[in-house]
Amino acid sequence: MKPILTSALLLLGLLLTGQTPISGIINQYAAVTGIEACAGRLTVDDAAGFAAGQSILIIQMQGAIIDESNSAAFGNLLDLGEAGRYERATIQSVAGDDLFLEELPLNAYDLSGRVQVVSLPVYQSAIVTAPLTAAPWNGSTGGVLALEVIDTLTLHASLSVEGQGFRGGAIQVLASNCQFFLDYNDYYYNLGNWRGARKGEGVAAYLSDKEAGRGAQANGGGGGNDHNTGGGGGAHLQGGGQGGEQSPNSVFSCQGPYPGLGGKALTPSADRLFLGGGGGAGHTNNAGAGSDGGNGGGILFLLAGAVDGQGHALLAGGADAIEAGGDGGGGGGAGGTVVFRFQTLLSALSVDLAGGKGASTDNLVDRCYGPGGGGSGGRLLFDGAGLSGIDLDGGAAGVNLNASSACSDPANGATAGTDGQSAFLSDIPGGATPNQPFAIATQPPASINACLDSLLQLSLVATGNSLQYQWQIYQDGSYVNLVEGAEFQGVQSPVLTIPNVPADLEGAVFRCVLTDLCGDQLHSATTLLQVIPLPTAGFDLAITGLYTVQFANLSTYAQDLLWDFGDGNSSTETDPEHIFAGPGSYLITLSVQNACGSSLFSDTLELLPPAVADFDLDFSGGCVPFDVQFSDLSTGMITSWEWSFPGGDPASSDQPNPTVTYNTPGLYDVSLTVSNAQNSDQLTLTGLIEALPFPTADFSFVLSGDTVFFTNLSSPPGLSYQWTFGDGSAPSAQTNPLHVYPDTGLYEVSLVVNNTYCGSVASATVEIVPTAVGTLSPAEAIGIRPNPTGGLLYLSGLPARPTAVRLWDLRKGNIRNWEINGPTGTVDLEGLPPGLYLLEVRLPNGAQWTKVVKN
Repeated sequence: MKPILTSALLLLGLLLTGQTPISGIINQYAAVTGIEACAGRLTVDDAAGFAAGQSILIIQMQGAIIDESNSAAFGNLLDLGEAGRYERATIQSVAGDDLFLEELPLNAYDLSGRVQVVSLPVYQSAIVTAPLTAAPWNGSTGGVLALEVIDTLTLHASLSVEGQGFRGGAIQVLASNCQFFLDYNDYYYNLGNWRGARKGEGVAAYLSDKEAGRGAQANGGGGGNDHNTGGGGGAHLQGGGQGGEQSPNSVFSCQGPYPGLGGKALTPSADRLFLGGGGGAGHTNNAGAGSDGGNGGGILFLLAGAVDGQGHALLAGGADAIEAGGDGGGGGGAGGTVVFRFQTLLSALSVDLAGGKGASTDNLVDRCYGPGGGGSGGRLLFDGAGLSGIDLDGGAAGVNLNASSACSDPANGATAGTDGQSAFLSDIPGGATPNQPFAIATQPPASINACLDSLLQLSLVATGNSLQYQWQIYQDGSYVNLVEGAEFQGVQSPVLTIPNVPADLEGAVFRCVLTDLCGDQLHSATTLLQVIPLPTAGFDLAITGLYTVQFANLSTYAQDLLWDFGDGNSSTETDPEHIFAGPGSYLITLSVQNACGSSLFSDTLELLPPAVADFDLDFSGGCVPFDVQFSDLSTGMITSWEWSFPGGDPASSDQPNPTVTYNTPGLYDVSLTVSNAQNSDQLTLTGLIEALPFPTADFSFVLSGDTVFFTNLSSPPGLSYQWTFGDGSAPSAQTNPLHVYPDTGLYEVSLVVNNTYCGSVASATVEIVPTAVGTLSPAEAIGIRPNPTGGLLYLSGLPARPTAVRLWDLRKGNIRNWEINGPTGTVDLEGLPPGLYLLEVRLPNGAQWTKVVKN
């Protein structure tokens, strides 16, 4: 009965002094499942316990990216991401599981990095009647104790978040299949693998199938590797201690040279708060042996006017790893974070941010196991004078509890954690942009009148978050955004300014589109603008002939106009056509006016000399194949060329001086079209290129005694011919000559054929042998007519006795024979193809050979 009475009297005293008694867990926690920063809305898993007007902390616990290679770099921070970001905020309203804030969030959070909301109770004055603590970190929420006392905070007990930060690795008791001659030195293993113990938790989430093994988990300590090594200590802004090795009693026993590595140090930042890293577990293969890694310290957030410490403490140290009953010991947890701002310290108050101790292990006397590494000291951020008794020491390494010759150092390689850090507490981060409802309070007028060239302003008043404004004008059936410039100013502000209202805005309709931070939009009321127009001069032009220009008047609100063409001529027509004297630069000016004023518009017209096509070439003909080099001789600032080469390769070109190959015989035109910016011209030369086939010389002959009938077989037709008969006689230019040799013997006969560009030669040997047949004198010649003939030939002057007549084909030889009795007779060539034949008349004293043409 006496203790109850004492407590009741104490409570009554507190109420009379105006101090709020507090103890236990005073904070509410909720995991953030959704953020719409633009609306200042946080969606949480459970909004119970949160209310409008309440102060809260928003904090992201994890989200860092680490190196995951199987190397000593495993766990190195590649990108801290948003891990540790925090801010203070105030709840504006609560709707279901949505918390709406009074200010828009300052930070951008990554929900995959475990973002939580922690209530921040604010007391006028408070007294801690029993230990004040936080819900431990559970992987989603907790680990944070936060409060603010405006006047005086009196401590009758300590505030503690010891061991409530990132969790230490839990041991896995798994049968080991180790071999003494193998190393188990990987930096990560999957859970359930006997080769590595679980890593301690840190600012980076566990990686799938890489949750165990000696590599650090960012600031979480690495787990000990097989066999029976210690876990690494957790880290904060300083590194954790390494776990100890296992030294067996025989070289044929499983070795343990790969303990868990200490957690990696985090980069300090004034706007980030971190939980202390958890220690890695010791490697364990025997039931009842080994130990978990120690948890890191939590976050203690305390703002106060005055603090009456009365010898109590703010505790945020890392948890010691529990002693192992053999096998590997766990690493100690790292110290957490204390954020402490105060104006006056009324009595003694200490701060404990020490790292947790690594686990010692109850070893057998013939071997040494791996003790745990120590956790690093934590981080103190404070603003206030007179604070003393600060413990930032790193946690000590564990030891082998029983002396053994297997190790000279009981820690057997385990090391202590590094001391923590303290720094001045700068401003508490928080949003500064008010979260306002999105609405238009004052609309622009429905219509407004404006004078020409006068200043016009349209304005509205609106509320909302980070509003964006865009004034628009109605054009061609839709609203078009105005562009900032000389005509419109403030097009993206609440006030649109038109410095000099132009006439073309007569009847224009304006409105403003407002967009808030979330992308939602509101449209203002429309405003009709009515103006008295001023004239505006303007024109366009088109060159329609060599020096002929068609002008198009684009002026607005013009009653009178005057064109000055820059050549001493003018016009008052609306859309005049003007012919200029020649090329040159002309300043064209259009003057317009009406009752309200006048306007000028000038532009420079450049007229070019005419484009005149002309070209030259190196060869106009040849035997195929042959190349022709064309050269452009055109005048008039030519900008483009269009060549046409029928029969050539290429058949066309856009180059000024192309080379063309002709491969096929024929007579070909060449055309060149040239253009400049003003006109074009074409030159076509018909039949310019003569492409001839290469001639081939060939002939045959028929001998009759000393007379040889030559038949020209050269191709193509139409060539020039030169026969040399090899007997010193003059050459012949006949197509199919007949030649009488002066004597017997061998004669080299040559035929040279040429066309305009090239030639060819053929030769043959003719042998003249003695013959009894004589040659008729001209007086004895036989008459043969008509020649050429369509069929019948009439012969006269024949002897009275029978006469033999033979017809020769120059290729086939003798083809027909007749015998004529009497001085006259006929022979018929009917049925023979047109061509050249030889008619032989045999007489007693010789033979007459006559060329006969069958048509």
